[in-house]
Amino acid sequence: MTDKHWPQDAGTGLSQQSDRDWADAAHIAAAAHDANGTDFVVTGLGLTNPDYTNLTIDVDSGMAKIAVTNLSSRDHGDGVTTTWDEASQVYSADARTGLALTDSDINEIWLDADQSSPDAVSVTVVDSSGSAPAAPALKIGEVDTTNDTTTQLNRDPDASFESVDAENVDIGGQDIQIALDGMVVPVGQGLGPEDAIDPANTTTPLQNATDAVAGTSHGYGSVLLPPAQITEDSPYNPSRGVSVIGWGRDASAIKFPSTGSSAHGIHMDASGSGAYAKFDGFRIIGPGNTNTTGVGWMVDGGNVGNVTIGAVGVNSWGNSAFRVSDPGSITAWEVGSWRSNFVTPEETGGTGTAVIDVQGGPANIWHSLYVIPKSGNTGADQTIITCQRGDHEFRQVNIGGAADAIAHQYGSASITIGNVNYEPSENNSTKGFLIDDTNENPMRVGSVEVNGAGNATDVNHVYRTNGGSRHAVFGPVQPVNGASLNTGVLRVNDTSVHAYLFAASGDVTNDSGGTLSPGITCFEDLTIVT
Repeated sequence: MTDKHWPQDAGTGLSQQSDRDWADAAHIAAAAHDANGTDFVVTGLGLTNPDYTNLTIDVDSGMAKIAVTNLSSRDHGDGVTTTWDEASQVYSADARTGLALTDSDINEIWLDADQSSPDAVSVTVVDSSGSAPAAPALKIGEVDTTNDTTTQLNRDPDASFESVDAENVDIGGQDIQIALDGMVVPVGQGLGPEDAIDPANTTTPLQNATDAVAGTSHGYGSVLLPPAQITEDSPYNPSRGVSVIGWGRDASAIKFPSTGSSAHGIHMDASGSGAYAKFDGFRIIGPGNTNTTGVGWMVDGGNVGNVTIGAVGVNSWGNSAFRVSDPGSITAWEVGSWRSNFVTPEETGGTGTAVIDVQGGPANIWHSLYVIPKSGNTGADQTIITCQRGDHEFRQVNIGGAADAIAHQYGSASITIGNVNYEPSENNSTKGFLIDDTNENPMRVGSVEVNGAGNATDVNHVYRTNGGSRHAVFGPVQPVNGASLNTGVLRVNDTSVHAYLFAASGDVTNDSGGTLSPGITCFEDLTIVT
């Protein structure tokens, strides 16, 4: 093209108004052109109502901006014309209905126009035997009549910048969309959309994605799950600093179909495995609570610290939902909302003793624990929490299903429990006690509600001391909805005991065979039972 400076007139500085520029279509199109803002659908033009039987598609009304090359101005009587190498035009199209498709083919949907005719905008279907319309034209979608899928294209402009300077730049949109489309997406330094894992093409999509993040130069990042169930045929081994994020317990799930006592779900089998990572928004589904299975979430390879769990469900295991087994331990874990349904820790062939079985680790907090165990083939009620070592706090505990005892504290463990709603719906035996303190370390319980709404409460005592209990504080017990305690609130099996009970002295049963020392302080009637 020749030199051109547009628009100009006397107002912009020309010495002669007679040299002014014309408001020519080519000039306007050139001025509207932006390489970062052309060849895309501005609004509308959605592909709707695909009919794969009658082979038709509809296209909504809308507008697109399309690049044009070699656009020339006209001669306005001054003998001057200008050809612009690049320009942009806006195409507005009315809705189209019943556009014909070719069966078993890729049908391209194009928006184009005849430059020689006024307002001659077309929406054209081109199959594999045809050719794309002559430029200027824009492909706005494809219809695959082999797989019966519709894909909308060029909905946003491509952009290329020499540099970007912004206070906040969000670059996560593409990764999120790929996950929404059903892929397992590793997000880490140097990883891109091409690194997404198709769950249909591997038996371990989560492990593959985690290994991709762990293999980057930083080794830290996240794996985005799709809002669907994926299958992991082998136990999943987390990596330090690699988080796993789903779309919520009702949307994202990881299915572990393998059976056998060593076929765990999540398996932290090495020191630091999964440390400094977050796990949030998904379910861990086992092969069924009536099968011999591994543990839903197992820690047994050393200390794993600084783990955050948001909202996670661990369901359908014939073993513990969560276990820390020697030499494993956990430190500074924070669990937001944990839910376990259809879990049978003591299933035949399993090794579980409780739904949550913690044999080591200090300073861990569970904000909300919701457990509905099942009796399984054993026909037995299931224990909820056992702790052997470390300090563990359970702030809100809701229990249903085939529940036996709520918690056992033994070894060198110390448990703090905030509030409990004990509401079993299945009863296979009389519960001698619900919360058991069998060591000299502190135990704190805020309150226990024994709820008869499930019509399956059969409880002798709520609390028991057995083994030199010291510094225990047992909060108020409230039977509701027709529930009652068969015998009392606290059963004492050891003479060397020191505890504080928010109940009356008449609610204490001394089964120790001797005198209690220093005894049980009962706050309801301000009496010390000895």
